Amino acid sequence: MTLRIFSAAALAAGIMALFAASAARAAETVYPPATVQLYATASGGAAIGSATPGTPLAVTTAASSGREQVTVEGWSRKGGESVVLQAPGLRILLARLTPAAVAARKVLGQQTDSYGTVWEHVSVPVWVETKDVVNSIATVWDAAGKLYAARCAACHALHAPNELAANAWPGEMRTMAKNAGLSPEQDALITRYLQDHAKKQ
Repeated sequence: MTLRIFSAAALAAGIMALFAASAARAAETVYPPATVQLYATASGGAAIGSATPGTPLAVTTAASSGREQVTVEGWSRKGGESVVLQAPGLRILLARLTPAAVAARKVLGQQTDSYGTVWEHVSVPVWVETKDVVNSIATVWDAAGKLYAARCAACHALHAPNELAANAWPGEMRTMAKNAGLSPEQDALITRYLQDHAKKQ
C-alpha cells in the first residue's frame, strides 16, 4: 500500500479549484423547462412558490443536496406582491409566491406608471431542484417551439409569435389551449414561448 502525501501547496490548489468551480456555477443563470417549485431551504419543507418555464434564475449558491439557491428578479404591483412579472405592466408571469416567499423579497426600487400604479422591482432568494432546471434558454424555447408547431398547426395555419404583443397572447391561448387539448403545463410552456418572442410593446 502506497501512502500519498500531498504538500500544503497541492492541497491549497485543490481547494481553490473546488471554490472556482463552485463560483463558476454560482455565476450562471439557469432556466426551468417546465413550471418549477420554489423552496425556502436547501432541503425539506413545502414549496413557497413556483416559477414559469423560461424564467431566468440567477444561481447564487451551487448545488447542495440536489438543490441550488437562485434569485428570481422581476416586478410586482403594489398590493399584488404574490405575482412577479417581467416588467411593469408587461403580463409575462415569472413567478407566483406564497406569503412566506413574499416576506423574503428584497425591494430593489419602485416606479409609478402613467395610470398611477406603483410597481416594485424585487428579488426573491429561493431554492430549486437542480434536476428541474437547464443551463440554456435555447433548450427551453426549442422544445416549446416544436410543441407549438405540432399541436397548434393541427387546427389552423400557425401564427407567428410576433403577430401579437406579449400581453395579448395569454387571452389568445385560452381558446387555443382548449381547442388543441393542451395540458396546463403545455399551455404554460407555449404561452411563455409566444410572449418571449412576441411583437414589441
